[in-house]
Amino acid sequence: MDQAVGDLKQALPCVAEAPAVHVEVLQRGGSTAKKEDIKLSVRKLLNRHNIVFGDYTWTEFDDPFLTRNVQSVSIVDTELKMKDPQPIDLSACTVTLHIFQLNEDGPSSENLEEETENIIAANHWVLPAAEFHGLWDSLVYDVEVKSHLLDYVMTTLLFSDKNVDSNLITWNRVVLLHGPPGTGKTSLCRALAQKLTIRLSSRYRAVDHTVGRCPVHQTLHGADHVARRKFQSHTVTRKCLGTHRPSGQGTLHGLRGRGPEFHPGHTAQLRTPWGSEPAATCEPRGAARRCPRRPSSPGGSAPGSHSGKLVTKMFQKIQDLIDDKDALVFVLIDEVESLTAARNACRAGTEPSDAIRVVNAVLTQIDQIKRHSNVVILTTSNITERIDVAFVDRADIRQYIGPPSAAAIFKIYLSCLEELMKCQIIYPRQQLLTLRELEMIGFIENNVSKLSLLLSEISRKSEGLSGRVLRKLPFLAHALYIQAPTVTIEGFLQALSLAVDKQFEDRKKLSSRT
Repeated sequence: MDQAVGDLKQALPCVAEAPAVHVEVLQRGGSTAKKEDIKLSVRKLLNRHNIVFGDYTWTEFDDPFLTRNVQSVSIVDTELKMKDPQPIDLSACTVTLHIFQLNEDGPSSENLEEETENIIAANHWVLPAAEFHGLWDSLVYDVEVKSHLLDYVMTTLLFSDKNVDSNLITWNRVVLLHGPPGTGKTSLCRALAQKLTIRLSSRYRAVDHTVGRCPVHQTLHGADHVARRKFQSHTVTRKCLGTHRPSGQGTLHGLRGRGPEFHPGHTAQLRTPWGSEPAATCEPRGAARRCPRRPSSPGGSAPGSHSGKLVTKMFQKIQDLIDDKDALVFVLIDEVESLTAARNACRAGTEPSDAIRVVNAVLTQIDQIKRHSNVVILTTSNITERIDVAFVDRADIRQYIGPPSAAAIFKIYLSCLEELMKCQIIYPRQQLLTLRELEMIGFIENNVSKLSLLLSEISRKSEGLSGRVLRKLPFLAHALYIQAPTVTIEGFLQALSLAVDKQFEDRKKLSSRT
C-alpha cells in the first residue's frame, strides 16, 4: 500500500507553492497617502529585513514617508499552525500586503419600527474598528480554532468562485461555536470579522468617498450582523454628513442579543430593550446598566409576540445587504439557543407554541440566504442541548471552545505582563522566558528563569478559570493588593497569585450559597 501511495505521488504533478505571508499595514488616521506609495515603501522595508522570527511588528521606521503615514507594519498569523515561532525567509514567500485605516467613530444604534413600537435593533461599527484592534491577537486557544475559521471562509469563497455544484457537495455557510461562558466565542466572531475585513479588502471594496451617502444597516434585536458593502445613496434613511471613507471598510452590528425569551404560559418574545437581561444588549459600547422594563401592550399581549414576523423582517434586512455582490456579509447570532430552541420541548408543552414559529422562521431564512456566495452565518451557544437538531445539522463547523489550558493561560498572563511593562506600571522591565524556552532548559530554576517559573506555577493553579476572568485578574491584582503607580514584577506576580486564590475562594462561597 505504501509503495502504491508513493508511486501515485510521483505520478501526480508537483505544484510547489511558496508559503504565503500576510503583512498588515496600519495607515495613520490622518494620512492621505496612496496605497501604492505605501506598498512600495513597505516592500523596501521588508527587503531590508527579509529574515524574521515568527510574527513581528515594526512601529518605528527609518523612512520618513513611513513615519508620517504608517503606524505599524505587522507580519501576522504565521504562528496559527505552528506550535512555536519559526524563522521565515520573506524572499522565499508570497508576501501579501493589506493596508487599512481604523475607524474611530465607535458604535451607532439602529432602530427597527414594528407597528407602533420602535425597537432598538442593533449597535454597529464601521470596520476595521479601533476598539477591535488587537482583539484577534489577544485570543489564545489550545487548538487551531482561528486558522480553521479563516480556512473555512476561504474555502467557501473558493467553492463559490469555482461554481461547485452545491447539490453534489453541500455547505451551509453556518459556524457554531459552543462552550461555557467567558471563553471568547463572541469575541472570536467579532475578531474574525475584523480580520477578514482587512484580509479581503481588495476583493470587497467600499466606496472611497461617501459624500451625501450614509451606511445604513438595520437588524433585529437578537442578532449581530457584520457587513462589508458598497454604500449607495438610496439606502439613506437618516441625515448624514459627507465623510471620506477609505476603501476596504465594513460594518459590524455589535448588539449582543439573546433572541426569544421563553416563559411557561407566555408566548415567546423577541427580546426588546425592556427584557430582563443586562442592557449590554442595548447600550452603546456595552455599558453596564439595565434598560427599563416595558409594560405589556394593551390587550395583555407581550411585546414582540409576533416573533416569527420579526425574524423574517430581520433576514429581509440581511437580504438587502447580500443583494450587493460587492459586499461580504457576516451574520452573528449570539446565544443562538434562544432563537433556535429545540422544538420537541415546544411540542411537549414545556415551551410556548410561538417558539416553534420562531425556529421555523430562522431555519427557513437560513436555507434561503445560504444560496448566496457572499454571506457567512456565525453563531455562539452556551447551552447546545437546547438547540434544535435541525439547526445543529446545518452547521458546517461545530467547534467547542473550552477554558484555556495551563499553557494557554501562561501566554495570556505573559501578554498582560508585557502590556503593563510597556505602560511602566510594572517597572523596571524584565525579560520573561516563554513556555517553550522554559521547556528547552528543563524548567531548571536560575536567576534568568525564576520569575518565569513563578508565572508558570500561577498559570497551573489558574486552570478552570475562563479567559474573561483571566484577562481581568491583572487589574484586580493591582486594585486589591498593590494600589501604587509602579510595582516590580516580583511584587506584581505575588499580587497576581493572591488574586487567583481569591477568585477560587469567591467562587466557592458563591456556589455554597446557591
